[in-house]
Amino acid sequence: MGVYSNFKSIIMKNFREWLGMIVIVISILALAFVGYSIVSTNNIDNSKFVYSSLLPLVGTWVGVVLAFYFGKENYEAASKRYEKIIDKLSPDLLDDVAVSQVMISKKTMVFKKWSEIKDKSVHELLDFLLEIDKSRLPVIGDDGKVKYIIHSSLLTKPYKNSENEVQRINSSEKLSDFITKHKGIVDLIVLVKDNDILENVRKVMNSKPNCKDVFVENDSGVLQGWLTDTLILRYINSKKI
Repeated sequence: MGVYSNFKSIIMKNFREWLGMIVIVISILALAFVGYSIVSTNNIDNSKFVYSSLLPLVGTWVGVVLAFYFGKENYEAASKRYEKIIDKLSPDLLDDVAVSQVMISKKTMVFKKWSEIKDKSVHELLDFLLEIDKSRLPVIGDDGKVKYIIHSSLLTKPYKNSENEVQRINSSEKLSDFITKHKGIVDLIVLVKDNDILENVRKVMNSKPNCKDVFVENDSGVLQGWLTDTLILRYINSKKI
């Protein structure tokens, strides 16, 4: 049983690699067989017809396998690049940069008032985000302060209910109900001051798990702007680290 379990775990761990190799081997054998048939048979026209029909199919199989492996390499390269950038987030780079230099000003922020969208459906909000080509949306309360931050990925991602059962998002569900189910995520609002430096903001974001957004207020508590993790990375990239 132990040997079988180990063999099974190895197979499952490398399932995609095995599958890719199997597809390529079958493709080569199929082409070789049809090629041999064309040479050995007297009915050349039928063999050519079969060959011309089979070739696009095999090409598609191989193309999918190659796309998977090259896509995987590109993803890994991007991940390494991201880690390299994060590693170089040093005070020397960010301690002389004011938040106001990098943030999205409230004047240009795309946001919605909670009173306007609370009775809208998840599907309607997704359509709106798609229309404006954005992946996250700040929601402002009647007091002018940020009430929620909603990411499009959260609108489609399965979640666990109070019984720890996996549930899928109902696209026709009202946003008010959606918000209730995702308390502690959408209402996790992190605030910084407009006279803060970017290094301090980085520390704040790193100290809070899954924090991808901070909102900027002045000393009077009035919303001034919005700063995202991607904006910080974009700024670092512009410095050609």
